[in-house]
Parts: sequence; C-alpha cells; structure tokens
Amino acid sequence: MQKNDIFEGKVIDYTHDGLGVVKIDNFSDFFIEDVIEGEVIEFKIIKLKKNLGYGKVLNIIESSKDRVDGIPKTWSKFSSYEL
Repeated sequence: MQKNDIFEGKVIDYTHDGLGVVKIDNFSDFFIEDVIEGEVIEFKIIKLKKNLGYGKVLNIIESSKDRVDGIPKTWSKFSSYEL
C-alpha cells in the first residue's frame, strides 16, 4: 500500500471531525471527506501513515439514501448561502 494507490471500500463510520472511515484489508482506518456512512466508494490514498491513511473520493459506487444532490460544494455551515 502506498500513496496514489486506488481502492474500493464501504464507509463504516465517522470521525469526530466528520470524515468518513473506511477499513481496507485489516489496515487501520482511512479517513475520507465528502462521504456518507453506508456508501461504497472508490478512493485514492493521498497520505499514508504507519497505522492510518487519508484518501480522496474518486467515485461513489453505491450512493447512500441520505445523500442530497444539488447543494453547491462551496456552501458550508458558516456560509450565508440561501436555498
């Protein structure tokens, strides 16, 4: 396993920061932004440490029923964006 490798996995939990948690081959957790628990995703490793890694989602293979499309990526909870 090394940086830029591509894997597929299921999001099983969240961190306290809201990152999705994916476990691959009994390796410790990969933390990934912009995913929802239950989704099956394809992701690329962007940072790898001894017992954990960070990834970037490339493709959502199975989307969660809780996913809402149409909200701009630039919107955040601190934004004054009105729906």
